[in-house]
Amino acid sequence: MSCFLCKEEELWTFKKSCGLFKRAKDSLVVSEDNIMRIEMKRDRELAKRKGNARRTLVGIGWLALCFTVAYFLSEWLFEQEILDINFFYSKLLIPRSVDEIFVQIGFMAVIVILMQFLILIGYAFSSPIGRMRPGRASPYSRDPDPDDHRYDYR
Repeated sequence: MSCFLCKEEELWTFKKSCGLFKRAKDSLVVSEDNIMRIEMKRDRELAKRKGNARRTLVGIGWLALCFTVAYFLSEWLFEQEILDINFFYSKLLIPRSVDEIFVQIGFMAVIVILMQFLILIGYAFSSPIGRMRPGRASPYSRDPDPDDHRYDYR
């Protein structure tokens, strides 16, 4: 097993936090095996994060679409007089000093939260991953343990 001296501060703090270093007379000695384990761990973490930006943009777009639907739904409910602004002031005890637009924005937020909840429940019932119960015993793992070498047959 060959070793090399590591003098970089960033690598030192990362390896120190992972506990993958040995002290040898005021210098840090790091084995190549530990370096490979660190790189493999970093590659796995990057693979897990891959696509997060796209998912974030899709989530923001979805919320914008939900707020648009909520806006038109609330406008329709108020125009058809199915829902009256006095309901919010009298039944929900909102003070009259609160402007109507803020009451409508709050109502839209409630509609969006309700829509998201119903979509989540639908996903849990219809998707195979959503139906999977957490904690069910399985011989397979989605995130393999990098330190588990029981099944390495090299």
